[in-house]
Amino acid sequence: MEIASLVKISAGITTVFAVPIAIYRLARWLFPIKIIPGYRVNYDKETKDIIYAEIINKSKETQYITECKVRILHPAKFVSKTMLKSNIAHLTRLKDVKFCGQYRNLLKDKPTKIEPLELIKLSHELDLNHPLNYFLGPRFLIEVKLSNGRIIHSKPLPAPKRWLFTSKIAQEYKEN
Repeated sequence: MEIASLVKISAGITTVFAVPIAIYRLARWLFPIKIIPGYRVNYDKETKDIIYAEIINKSKETQYITECKVRILHPAKFVSKTMLKSNIAHLTRLKDVKFCGQYRNLLKDKPTKIEPLELIKLSHELDLNHPLNYFLGPRFLIEVKLSNGRIIHSKPLPAPKRWLFTSKIAQEYKEN
């Protein structure tokens, strides 16, 4: 067997093993934390509904969270209509159109340190006795800002119907 063909075979074997490891490390660098959003709806009047986030540090380095908040999302149909009506060249407005103005802060202590492979749980109690606490959009997500400026979003979750402002209006309309 020639040396050139042996070098090609060894290069191929090295590539097969090196590429998945490189992709894995790139993914860990791009997304150093994992966010698991959730909520708990309590139907008794004594306890409040809770929005929570479980944050896991997947990287090998210590991370610092400077902000963690719940952002309410407009419906996708509304966002696409608004962007088509306005000038599409203004994609910088997408963030303003996508999120409602409301947010709920989950982080009490600023900044919070997360060690590698550590799990922290953050939560916020919703007080639905005031109309400003109702959601203006049907979905929400958790937004985490790290100390290096990187912002990471969780997957959007549907908000329960009783949290929506439109359901509050409909309920009051039925009562009257």
